[in-house]
Amino acid sequence: APGWASGDHKHYAFNHSFLKTGLPAVVAETAANAQKTTGLESNYLAAISDTYTAIIGFITRHADAAAELASRADGPDRERLTTMARTCAAITTRPPETFAEAVQLYKFMYRIRCDYHTATIGRLDQYLYPFYRDDLAAGRITREGAMELLRELWTMFNCGQTLTNLMLAGQDREGNDATNDLSYLMIDVSLTWPSPEPYVNVRIHARTPP
Repeated sequence: APGWASGDHKHYAFNHSFLKTGLPAVVAETAANAQKTTGLESNYLAAISDTYTAIIGFITRHADAAAELASRADGPDRERLTTMARTCAAITTRPPETFAEAVQLYKFMYRIRCDYHTATIGRLDQYLYPFYRDDLAAGRITREGAMELLRELWTMFNCGQTLTNLMLAGQDREGNDATNDLSYLMIDVSLTWPSPEPYVNVRIHARTPP
């Protein structure tokens, strides 16, 4: 429709493979593939590489800004800003390795892709669970710490968008139950955080746990 910012209206979840590969890998792969072909396909792949290069630069500027603010801060503010700078810098050079890094990278990519109206989230409990699981096992995070990061993410989901559909649980490709601890945490955050978004949907099947 005229006046809308894009043709798909964000009614489908975007590809989350960047959480596994990291941004530099996308730049390198698309640039290399662009050299293997010609014409529109080559231009398209080169444009993807250029776009992700720009995204890395965008995140780097946030890392530098946080580091600058940290240098002039004291106490808890200095610690918070230093952590922000370190997290942002890390995800510009490699795939995310922690739950906090994965959430931060997702936040950047979501805001870059989405503008002022609707945006489908998709199966976020599945995308982020490996990072949460590994952090929990290693003692790098607690359930309350994870909930705090999710509350910040939920706040972002309420910055002007509507119909931000979140899908939880369901089954994996082999038909196994895909419900995990992050599924429950996301439900808990949605029930306790005073925000209308996202709209929570749960996939139910015969072996869905109570």
